[in-house]
Amino acid sequence: MNTSINSDRLDEYIDQVSYEITHCLNCQPRDSGEWIWVLGIRTYLQDLLNDLDIPEPYHEAVTKGLTCPHCGTNIELESDVGIKTDYESYIDFKWKEWYQKYQDKFEEFFYFIKKYPYLGLQHKLGKQIFEKVPELPKIIIEKETWFRARKVNGSKLLRTEDLYPADPEKVEIGEGRYNHFGQNVFYLAKDDYGAAVELLDESGLVWLQKFNLIKSDKIIDLSHEISEEPNAELDLLSFGLRYSKVLERRVKRSAGWKPEYFIPRFIADCAKLYGYSGVKFNSSRSCSLNLVLFSWESEGIQPIETPYIYKFEKN
Repeated sequence: MNTSINSDRLDEYIDQVSYEITHCLNCQPRDSGEWIWVLGIRTYLQDLLNDLDIPEPYHEAVTKGLTCPHCGTNIELESDVGIKTDYESYIDFKWKEWYQKYQDKFEEFFYFIKKYPYLGLQHKLGKQIFEKVPELPKIIIEKETWFRARKVNGSKLLRTEDLYPADPEKVEIGEGRYNHFGQNVFYLAKDDYGAAVELLDESGLVWLQKFNLIKSDKIIDLSHEISEEPNAELDLLSFGLRYSKVLERRVKRSAGWKPEYFIPRFIADCAKLYGYSGVKFNSSRSCSLNLVLFSWESEGIQPIETPYIYKFEKN
């Protein structure tokens, strides 16, 4: 290595350039043998190095430390690369801002609410969340098919009424991510796999019932599709609640105590106090989207045909 090159500074420059690169020529599709550049903003690497104020004596050494983050190809100095769009750079900045401002606060809140499960409003972040709930994204769900699952119990045949939420006066209702022990709520999943994976850790059989959600309004939307680009217009707290995994902590099904549910349940309590009828959220066990209804009208959600056996294959 050139003795005039500082190794620590070189590593910093490599990290700086790598942060900007998203794709290379090999990532791009071809049409009749011709490369069609569609992934990342096409940029000459030397121009990128100059734009980032990388000293010229470091250009060759920096390039030797670069690989395409998408396909792993070694990048050459005399080549084009795909770099982040302004939107992607802004989202990266927003994530950095979220981690700096809220990551530690959510950890503190988590340990606080573990110790005092019913005193969330006594914590500064709990107060912020409570005041933010009315401003969270909201949707109306109309004419959508959702799924609900129950475990197969021997030869017992389940009827449609068995797939509705149970009466807490007659059946013990356990705690869930968005309900306290004994509270009657309606959990649904957007697809059959998503409904089954909420019950089973391994491949097996479940009863499934399809429901037509005719209309449910005042739903807080904390969900996002895996391929969805984050909504940069959300305020920082709403952004993190929707796109980070602070509400998706995995729980051990057999555990007698599930503090991972405490922050989502705090939000559910706030939502109900403000008059909302449910929350749409991401599953912590699959890529499926889930829905919990705190209240519903019988005419607003109707069964589709009868329950059927579904063979669940663990991915």
